[in-house]
Amino acid sequence: MRPMNSPLRSVMVPLDGSSVSEQALAVGAALASAAGATLHLATVKPPVSTVAGPPGGFVDGATAERALHEGMRAYLEEQAGSVRAATPAAVVACAVLSGPTARSLATYAGAHEVDLVVMTTHGCGGIKRLWLGSVADELLRRVRSPVLLLRPARARQAIGFHRVLVALDGSTGCESVMESAVAVGALFPGAHYTLVQVLEPLPPRMLRMLGKPARIGPAWVEYHRATVLSRLEHLGWGLRHRGFAADVRALVGQGTAEQILDLARHGGSDLLVIGTRAPPEVERLVFGSVADKIVRGATQPVLVVPLEPAPAARGEPGDSTAALAGSGRAP
Repeated sequence: MRPMNSPLRSVMVPLDGSSVSEQALAVGAALASAAGATLHLATVKPPVSTVAGPPGGFVDGATAERALHEGMRAYLEEQAGSVRAATPAAVVACAVLSGPTARSLATYAGAHEVDLVVMTTHGCGGIKRLWLGSVADELLRRVRSPVLLLRPARARQAIGFHRVLVALDGSTGCESVMESAVAVGALFPGAHYTLVQVLEPLPPRMLRMLGKPARIGPAWVEYHRATVLSRLEHLGWGLRHRGFAADVRALVGQGTAEQILDLARHGGSDLLVIGTRAPPEVERLVFGSVADKIVRGATQPVLVVPLEPAPAARGEPGDSTAALAGSGRAP
């Protein structure tokens, strides 16, 4: 039974036949079980031409295609059986997909209204097809569901998130990031949330190009820091009002991603949550350099929440970088 108010109805775990990809299975199954959600296990069938046939033999395309599909289906059913054995009440669906890997997974996730994708960042399986890695990059810009990225580990993946660091940028869409963070963290009683925003002043050269003073004064920085803190406190109050523990941090300085990663390390965070914007027509991962660095630099699991594309206009309310460029007027 799904816990009251749990927004997670379905969780998808992509698998490629490798032990690395299967590390996400325990975490995905635990999240689905805690939320009372359906667990979807999905894999993508490689082209028959890339799969070796029997030594010295010849197998026609249709037979090879059918054998490959049946073998991959059996693999997924075996994994599903392990989940059901550990959690008899689990509802598990299996799907063998065809086509480009990331596109097929994203299409399946959309068609089945998947609320969360859980995957390791790379893997190489018995089907000799390396795809979790580059696939994760592409999937992040195609799928409209939050994606929980796990780092491959020698030991069993930890199940449970109790110190959640939520990185915000002050722009529209923070509500989606917050709700996704709560949807995962709330499954583990006692989760503590830290909301952080980094204000990174524009470098002197950029300020001069904008016709601003080459140096932003301490009073100006402190004014915007206080504004950010006020906004974060409002969000934190909302969490505390719902019964969650929360604190807020407003940091100032260069290297937004580095400051967030450093805070995560020293704060003992076991989950990082970030929002991303990537227009579907862009043919590469373009979270923005900050989110990209966080995804690639974090040692903790990272929950990536897709947001609508940002407005084209510069200096939208909440754009902390533009705000710190200032209007040349003291507060």
